[in-house]
Amino acid sequence: MNKHNFSIVDVLLFGLTKTKEKYLYILQVMIFVGLALYIARSVAQPVEVLIMLCLGISMTTVFLMISRGQKTVFSDLFKKYKGYEVFVNYILASLVFGVLVSVSMSLLIIALFVLGLLGLLSTLSTFSTGTLGTLLVLIPLMLPGIYVIIRLQFYKFFVIDKDMGPIPALKSSWKITKGHFWKLAQYLLVIAIINIAVGLLVNLGGNYFYALLLVTIPVIAIASAYLYETLSGETEK
Repeated sequence: MNKHNFSIVDVLLFGLTKTKEKYLYILQVMIFVGLALYIARSVAQPVEVLIMLCLGISMTTVFLMISRGQKTVFSDLFKKYKGYEVFVNYILASLVFGVLVSVSMSLLIIALFVLGLLGLLSTLSTFSTGTLGTLLVLIPLMLPGIYVIIRLQFYKFFVIDKDMGPIPALKSSWKITKGHFWKLAQYLLVIAIINIAVGLLVNLGGNYFYALLLVTIPVIAIASAYLYETLSGETEK
């Protein structure tokens, strides 16, 4: 795959193909995740956070295995739970990621704080010439944060797949995304459009369209794992 011209369509089609190949297994995973999320919402917040952490590690593990064409069994959801290191590194990496994104969006946060002091935040919910002008000022302030998110988005894969610590994982994501920013931005935009479209269908059509999530979630997850594999493979060459 060319370094600067990987195909977004091919990446998503890969996710769709692998989803169809392994759908019975994926359906088991999705049912388990759904039940776990249901339980998470009914328990104390610290337990909910722990469950969400485990689900993130589990899903990343199995979808990465599927993207590689490896044989999978249900117990693979828990294969990374043998030691505590992955949990600590995952939490620390996520915290550092959050801090870096917040710092990169500091100008936006300051601008919103000032607007709040001036009582202008409520005007953003109604359209007017002034509101449009305010949005045009705020949007460029989002760009540094968006840039950081795109460059560091694969850190979770390095923590889970390579057993890296938080800083090496973030550095590795920064390294493999070098030269790919605009293409990755397009990829995330396409994913956002897909998620918004599914969300609208669920809101408009009710429960009948929830089944779409059983397709779009694994397709996007496997596609992202494949993209991680592709970019990290290029870097190693």
